[in-house]
Amino acid sequence: MKKFLLFLLTILPTFVLALNVYPMVNRVSVKPGDEVVVKIQLANTSGTEEKTKVNLHDFIIAGRSYIYNAPNYPYSLKNWIEVPATEVVLEPGEVRDFEVKIKVPPDFSGAQAFGALSFEFGPEKPTGGGVIARFRIMSIIILDIEGVKRDMSMDITDAKFYDLSEDAPKEYKEKYGDFGTVMVLKIKNTGNAVLALKGEMRVVSREFGKIVMSRPLSNETFVVFPEREEEFTFFSETAFPPGKLSVQFEGVSQGVRVAKSFEVVAFEKKKLERLAVRMNPDMMFFKIERPVINEKFQIQNLTFEKLKITPKVKEKQGFITILPRKVVLAPYSAGNFYLKVDTRKAKLRDGDNIYHLTVESPDPNVEVFGEPLIILRHGIGKTDHTVSMTESSTETKQATILVENTGDMLLEFQVIERLPLKTNALSDIFLVLPGEKKEISFKYSVSDVMARNAVLLRWRIYKEKEWKEEKLPWPESD
Repeated sequence: MKKFLLFLLTILPTFVLALNVYPMVNRVSVKPGDEVVVKIQLANTSGTEEKTKVNLHDFIIAGRSYIYNAPNYPYSLKNWIEVPATEVVLEPGEVRDFEVKIKVPPDFSGAQAFGALSFEFGPEKPTGGGVIARFRIMSIIILDIEGVKRDMSMDITDAKFYDLSEDAPKEYKEKYGDFGTVMVLKIKNTGNAVLALKGEMRVVSREFGKIVMSRPLSNETFVVFPEREEEFTFFSETAFPPGKLSVQFEGVSQGVRVAKSFEVVAFEKKKLERLAVRMNPDMMFFKIERPVINEKFQIQNLTFEKLKITPKVKEKQGFITILPRKVVLAPYSAGNFYLKVDTRKAKLRDGDNIYHLTVESPDPNVEVFGEPLIILRHGIGKTDHTVSMTESSTETKQATILVENTGDMLLEFQVIERLPLKTNALSDIFLVLPGEKKEISFKYSVSDVMARNAVLLRWRIYKEKEWKEEKLPWPESD
């Protein structure tokens, strides 16, 4: 529960305002039928009188959102709370304890209950420009009911599966690509406390006796309140098999061990039109300093068909060998391979010499995902690159740049925003191969005038430590 409370603190809105409310999350233990007092400290940090209105609310987390109005929610403590006043006037600099009384019904059978108080303040009449700037700070209350065992029961109320090679919804194809499976589960908390599970979710094919997908679960994101139903989306690079699947959950929620298994059917019997493998790692990097280099890598079958494959390097060369030469991969299995580079036979140009791994197969439909690369660095070559801005908007503060690597080295880039006290990353670090172009969109926070000096593109040679920075080619201002 500790991490779940930290999660609450990170997602609750925080402001530098005239009113301070502490604590913003209150966790209290109490027995059914007993009364407890929760002290919330209010502090007026402004130089003027502050009038604060107090309201009671429900409280539920649904994904990354909060529900403060849930009529008849059985785990709400809103109707059990007694506040000393619905309006508080604080003098400049005044600090006051706001004592809240909570009486738990003697017949309440839940292990937890939830509620919130809002403290609303600010001018009630329009200020300059006709704007009313009212603010609201929430203080959450979580009751742990003593003597009631926490039940972490759950159920899958709906399960949908989408094959990205077929007629999957457009938004899934845009997000995940055109191969693999998207699984959408509706999970209902049938227990009596928050289900905040940290552990693992697995999907096992009964027909093949194989794990076809495994995903870690975080107690910060896999959260379902009691008697609530939430939807979770999982993507797998594998093509799910037809027939019965077992969806298994295992982990810990609020100190309680959870192990649940559910039987579902993903697809009726079908024939795969496309087959695929993934190589791991998808990039093997070497500095040419030794005469012979050996590296181990894996190739995983992403389908429920047996695959006969021969790994190879696309480019013609005589100094890279791969063993074993041929292999049969069982459904969803991964095979180990060994790469040998004899640099004594290599004639390499200065810079990064890049080779592409692929597979041959009797089945022409086998695809390779992950763009597996072998990079052989022979000294340092040219690091030339060009940057152009293809789109920019002063209204949305969004821009798009096109980066082209015209040199001989694999380069890393990142868009950053340099502020007086910190530096913000406006994009992930992205790689651009020699001869490759990449388009990157980003959003910035400073004014357009400041952006010309504060928003920068930093770059470095892949696997090197030193970053260099340059300004972006913003369009000429009118």
